Amino acid sequence: MQKWYAISAFSPAKDYFAVIFEDVSEAKKVEQELMKEKENLEARVHERTKEVTDERQRLYSILETLPAYVVLLDKDYRMPFANKVFRERFGDSLGRRCYEYLFNRDSSCEDCETYKALKTNMPHRWEWTGPDARVYDVYDFPFTAADGSFLILEMGIDITERKGAEKKIRDASLYSRSLIEASLDPLVTISAEGKITDVNEATVTVTGCSREELIGSKLLRLLH
Repeated sequence: MQKWYAISAFSPAKDYFAVIFEDVSEAKKVEQELMKEKENLEARVHERTKEVTDERQRLYSILETLPAYVVLLDKDYRMPFANKVFRERFGDSLGRRCYEYLFNRDSSCEDCETYKALKTNMPHRWEWTGPDARVYDVYDFPFTAADGSFLILEMGIDITERKGAEKKIRDASLYSRSLIEASLDPLVTISAEGKITDVNEATVTVTGCSREELIGSKLLRLLH
């Protein structure tokens, strides 16, 4: 009859027994539907998990090729991922917290800039001198992973050579300035519009005007 029954059998007296048939077809149909839904849900979860895993793997593959270091940091200061550049420069964390294997510390750094991004939930940019004595322009981006966990994506670009070049330019500028200031003759630079853009101390002495008064004024006014 394509029906389901729950059967109870018992003996009310010696040599007698009774059987109760309870029609549970509807409940069984509901149960079967629930089982199907459960199986479908498990299949969708499995499929979505595979998609997330594949997406994450594609992301990791891209991060591996970047010329900058890229790491993921969780709330517990551990690194679920570090790309090739980071591993080559600082080694593998082996599950240790960042402050443990980078700085041999027992607790987090007091002046840690990275976790400001997690506290403010805003991107954060700063400069960091790593254990390798290299200078990095660091970008931190907070985000929520597919499993609901909070992570920080950190990217560090090596700017050591650029910082060195900037220092050389500053040093050269200071040296040039020292030569200009050492001159006993008034020296003035002017723009194409005829405005004074810089003067040395000798010019200040000769004119009796301060640098603030001279810079931005017309050269003809100064000559007059």
